[in-house]
Amino acid sequence: MTALLAGVRVVELGNEPVALAGKVLADLGAEVVLVEPPGGGRARRVPPLVRTKAGEEVSPHFLFNAAGKRSVTAHLTQPGGAGLVRRLLPRADVVLVSDDDETLRAHRLDYTTLHADHPRLVVTSVTPFGRRGPRRRWQGSDLVAWAASGALVSIGDPDRRPLAPGGNLAQAAGGLNAVAGTVLALRARARSGRGQLVDISLQEAVLSVTGESGPWSTLEGAPTGRIGRRRAAAQGLFPTKDGLVELLPFMPGQWDALAGWIHEELGIEEATMDTFQGPVTARIPFAPLIDGWVEQLSGRYTKHDFLYEAQRRGIPCGAVNEPGELLADPHLEAVGGWVRHDQAGIGPLMWPRPPLRFGGEAMESGPAPGLGADNEEIWGRELGLTGEQLAALRVEGSI
Repeated sequence: MTALLAGVRVVELGNEPVALAGKVLADLGAEVVLVEPPGGGRARRVPPLVRTKAGEEVSPHFLFNAAGKRSVTAHLTQPGGAGLVRRLLPRADVVLVSDDDETLRAHRLDYTTLHADHPRLVVTSVTPFGRRGPRRRWQGSDLVAWAASGALVSIGDPDRRPLAPGGNLAQAAGGLNAVAGTVLALRARARSGRGQLVDISLQEAVLSVTGESGPWSTLEGAPTGRIGRRRAAAQGLFPTKDGLVELLPFMPGQWDALAGWIHEELGIEEATMDTFQGPVTARIPFAPLIDGWVEQLSGRYTKHDFLYEAQRRGIPCGAVNEPGELLADPHLEAVGGWVRHDQAGIGPLMWPRPPLRFGGEAMESGPAPGLGADNEEIWGRELGLTGEQLAALRVEGSI
């Protein structure tokens, strides 16, 4: 497949908030140069850690997000390190940052300076609260973004404290918005000849994709509470012999199919009564009764047997898979959903393949780089530094 962003160079200066954005841009064919401090960025040490053959420890999260990138080291607090990065920027199309402007201004890497020096440069920023407003310098994290967006209050059981969602979904929302914004800014530059700032707030990124803290509370006049494992009658998580399934018979015809199944297998003719037919709201007053029927039904099956039978009947259903089960998932195997990377110092690793397919062809990037693996190529051969100069920069801690 032709790389869609072939010829585009991205310099990644930020931490975790821009890591996924850099990965997806690399998946799309851009050359992404990850700039790390000499000892490695904090992303390399996000637990859990795996040990390399050389005895070093590295984060699998980093290995995934750094797949397909190049790595150079530069300490931005050292004049030599910041100077090298600034020398690299005339050769770049995009810069990814996650620090606030005040912090970057100390290194002459803030947007105002970059735009004045390199007007064609696209600067994409992902920060907890964006680059404007009274909270622009506030620190944050994935969980802080969930809390600040109002979405966290809807996760968990009604009678307990909110639960943190798994993974780094806020950073994923911010990162994917950053990719879209970057590609659009590059397209705009092709017409105007000028770059621009793409400003992503993690708080707003979560707010934009979670209705619980936006439209629902506005229309109902009150915040949405936690609904726990069940959304409405026959909707939510149900136990099977070996795990859980998520069931969502939302449309009337889907409920009719489930009611017929309950009647056929459990002999409960009451499930097919007119009282329970129609929209979801018709069944809400009877949720305890209906959920009890569904639990009797689901408890007769393994989760995958229940899943296949529900889907055969046209009822939306999904098995709650363990990570290890996905490696043997027949659908993912059939569509090539996994890609194998031979990671230096560790061995073969399996990663999810990028989900975008163009013309039926899937994208694929290479393994993650070693720390500073491209110093000689980029600082040396590309920028013209001699071996002696590179050695001096290492001694002073600049690279």
